[in-house]
Amino acid sequence: KLVSFDSTNADWQYSLGLIYSNIGLIHMKSKEYTSAVNYFRLAIATLNPIVQKYPDNSAWNDSLNLSYFFLGDVQKEIGDATSARQSYQSSAEILEKIGTASSNFLSNRRRLAKIYYRLGLIDFENNHMEEALKSFQKFITVTEDLKNKYPEIDELDEMLRVASKFVRKVY
Repeated sequence: KLVSFDSTNADWQYSLGLIYSNIGLIHMKSKEYTSAVNYFRLAIATLNPIVQKYPDNSAWNDSLNLSYFFLGDVQKEIGDATSARQSYQSSAEILEKIGTASSNFLSNRRRLAKIYYRLGLIDFENNHMEEALKSFQKFITVTEDLKNKYPEIDELDEMLRVASKFVRKVY
């Protein structure tokens, strides 16, 4: 009601978008995927206009990015590869845009690496080898950059081995 009362109040819209995204996460964790998709879409529809109006607000960009990321996870889980690819691509575009401006640089770069890895898998599974190669190459670039700056990070090592093996096979 608050947002409909004053639709120009971006702070209220942001709070509402976070609420929708959190409800989507609850449904995702409960494996209630249809509801999760609906709430992530509500979050995106609520957050997108304020991010468009205030593109330099990294917190709002981060929240929109997470909504796309989790929507992609749910869509991939239910077998909707085309929609998952679009959601992951939207998330990646936001992360590339905000780059180093976010206070969440490390977690955003890790997420970007994971997105490129998931895009590579989706394309590979759907026999789009050229796109898979591009995504895996982007994954490798982001991951190697992270490993150079933060050598203690090992959570991406197995994905790096898989992506590198795929790229070597193709070349």
